Amino acid sequence: MVAMAIRLLCYAVVTLLLVATVQSRPEGAPPEACGTTTDIVPNHASITPSNDPIPYTVDLTDFTNGQYIPGDPYTITISGSTNNPDFKGFMIQGRILADDSPTGEFTGTAGISQPQCDGDTAATHVNSNEKTSVNLNWIAPAAGTGDIRFRFCIDDQFILFWANRFTGVIEEAIPITDPPTDPTDPPTDPTDPTDPPTDPTDPPTDPTDPPTDP
Repeated sequence: MVAMAIRLLCYAVVTLLLVATVQSRPEGAPPEACGTTTDIVPNHASITPSNDPIPYTVDLTDFTNGQYIPGDPYTITISGSTNNPDFKGFMIQGRILADDSPTGEFTGTAGISQPQCDGDTAATHVNSNEKTSVNLNWIAPAAGTGDIRFRFCIDDQFILFWANRFTGVIEEAIPITDPPTDPTDPPTDPTDPTDPPTDPTDPPTDPTDPPTDP
């Protein structure tokens, strides 16, 4: 009886793993995983995302002082930790802080694809190989977009994943410009208008002359 119960339990576990493998996306997240403006959650059958602290990092140190310059390129790195060095899948998308709408553009990177979520605003994996880190090329949005952050999902083994997580906020850098010149200001004259004009007919001063007695 015990042996039968063990066989049934093993069968159930194997079945669950097979279903998870079929429903997972080793070739990368599909466009529908972009969701709306509220989630980035992959289709992993009945497996729910982990609520534990995520053991992976999304490195944004390329953003100097936590800011982006509109139109400039940046590198975003996803990597594991000492206890969880490898991961298999991921999806990440730039979002405007004010309304959570997609923004920015991920450009071509080896081993990375863009699932066409509102253009190239997202990036995902293209295979189920174990990864210790991935570097992503991202182009900042146009001026006036405002502050942004990244929403992301990372898969451990396609049966354990962390979804709908956020990075810290990246501020839009405001360019510093000189104040405009007032066209009504008089031009600057380098000479002192109170100085008497020099008479061009005056003889040159002899440096050997004794000083004048006042």
